[in-house]
Amino acid sequence: MESFARMLASEDRPVGLSILAGVVFVVAALDAVGTAAFGIALVSRLEPSFTPDWMSPVILDAMRGAPLWYVAAATFVLFPVKTGLLVAAGLAFLARRRRGRLLANLYVATSLVESVVTGVAMGTNLGTFVAALFPCLIFLGVNKIFAEDLSH
Repeated sequence: MESFARMLASEDRPVGLSILAGVVFVVAALDAVGTAAFGIALVSRLEPSFTPDWMSPVILDAMRGAPLWYVAAATFVLFPVKTGLLVAAGLAFLARRRRGRLLANLYVATSLVESVVTGVAMGTNLGTFVAALFPCLIFLGVNKIFAEDLSH
């Protein structure tokens, strides 16, 4: 099994693939924060007296206005799956593994499903289309631009 330090060594990895892995890790961190926010929204829906002082009232009210099935699905399924797929794909990108393409494509499918579910639950707006743009760019990157670089 390849060591973690060897995987991070970048002597033969294209710079663009390293940048893509970094962007994927940043988006995974944002999705993890989103998971926590949806968890807080779920708790505040189930216990209305729970109002965290540090969370914006606008965001809290918007999440309280979301359907309960959507908040629960986003908390326990959509965001954790997306985060896990992104972290696994980013590590595979760093190791130049072909499974990075598979994981990234699974992330793209999951993210597009999440965008559709969000559109159904909350209504579509410009943000829904912008949220669907990143997975499309990831799809293009791993299947066209870096396809030969993910060869192991």
